[in-house]
Amino acid sequence: MKLKNIDCEIICDDAPLSEYAEKPEGEKGMSCYVASEVGKRFILKMEIGVSPIASKFWIDGQCVDECVHTKKCCLVSGARVSATEMRPFIFSAIKLTDDDSFHMKPAGVNDLGSLCLKVYRVTNVQQTNSHYLGRKHMLEDEAVHEKAKKAGGHRVVLGETEETKICRLTTVSYIDPLDSPYVTFTWRYRSKDLLQAQGIVPLDMPQPSAAPKRPASTPPVDGPSKRRHKAKPTDEIDLTQDSSSTIKAEGKLDVKALRAKRDALDEQLRKAEAQDMKREASPIVLRGGGDEIIDLTGD
Repeated sequence: MKLKNIDCEIICDDAPLSEYAEKPEGEKGMSCYVASEVGKRFILKMEIGVSPIASKFWIDGQCVDECVHTKKCCLVSGARVSATEMRPFIFSAIKLTDDDSFHMKPAGVNDLGSLCLKVYRVTNVQQTNSHYLGRKHMLEDEAVHEKAKKAGGHRVVLGETEETKICRLTTVSYIDPLDSPYVTFTWRYRSKDLLQAQGIVPLDMPQPSAAPKRPASTPPVDGPSKRRHKAKPTDEIDLTQDSSSTIKAEGKLDVKALRAKRDALDEQLRKAEAQDMKREASPIVLRGGGDEIIDLTGD
């Protein structure tokens, strides 16, 4: 989203989350929906065209980061818990309970599923020698009563502690009143399935099914050929005289046996062809004018 020289987005898996149903919230605010995924960590990225600014980042109704920015590109990757440590932001599923004795504050329940960035113009920026230790905030993964109608909803929890750069305290003078920020951005995060059910995110188009691949032909197995060789009953050629054990010796082909078999087959084929070509001579007889017979087949 972008408003008044401030461009910001939520980054997850090194890519900005798609924003849906973006709309203005008064003259100084913008809001939209994003699809969250359980277990994914995210960061806030800001690109500012006016400097310096101060920002307050709220998650699920709690302020988890406030900082003064003097650079054009700023990142908020987690909640600072000490001078040198931070805990990353991670999307998580809301746990439900039916215990009537458990009651979460209504305001806290209503704020679940929201990220809010408030930006202020500032002046008289002065850095001190004191270390910024972060804010006392606890994004606990506490259960929510099922009557709150948060089934299928998401919330943000903090991940394991990680090292980060030292940040020093900075004093500023606010140009914008604290209750009237320069700009405010709000992301309402939900699971993709829930956003699709609410008609906020388009349904996924079914992918055309790929044609089934034909199985690869099986290579022939060593052994007698299964082809049938047509031959006359009197000219049968025996192709199974030698078994695989005769042709093979200790798992290897016996070249001499194969050559002998080939020669025997060639000889049988030659004899069969010779018998087909041989024909018995029959006399050609011409009857003359009388009882004389002329034989044309004689020598």
